[in-house]
Amino acid sequence: MSEVLGQLDELEALLLKAMQNGYMDGMDSYSFVDGKVHFGSGDRVAVLSVQDILFNHRFARALFKDSKIPTELEGITPILGLYQGDRRIKFLGEPAMFHLQNAVVSEFPIDYMYKAVFGKDT
Repeated sequence: MSEVLGQLDELEALLLKAMQNGYMDGMDSYSFVDGKVHFGSGDRVAVLSVQDILFNHRFARALFKDSKIPTELEGITPILGLYQGDRRIKFLGEPAMFHLQNAVVSEFPIDYMYKAVFGKDT
C-alpha cells in the first residue's frame, strides 16, 4: 500500500484516462479516502480498493482502449498465445489483457501501467 500512496499522481492520471474511456460510466467524481477510491455521482457511491481497480478487466479495457499489440491474427479472444515449445512468442488476444497480465506480474504495477499508457516512466 505504501507504493500506492507514493504514486497518487500516477494513479490519478490512470483513473482519469480510464474514466474518459468509459470506466465507471455514470460516475462523475472520485476521491481517495483511507487507501480506497470513492466514486460518486449524485446519491450514487461506489468504493473500491486500489488493487480491485488496477486488476479489474473493465478498468484494463478502458485504460488500454487505444492500445495495440501486433498479432498475426486480429481480435482473438479469450487470451491465446502462439507458443514455441514452452515459450510464448506472440500474444494473440486483447491488448488490454496483455497489459493486465504484465501489470499483475510486475513488481510495480502502477509504474508498468503508467509507462504503457503514457509512454514515459513515473
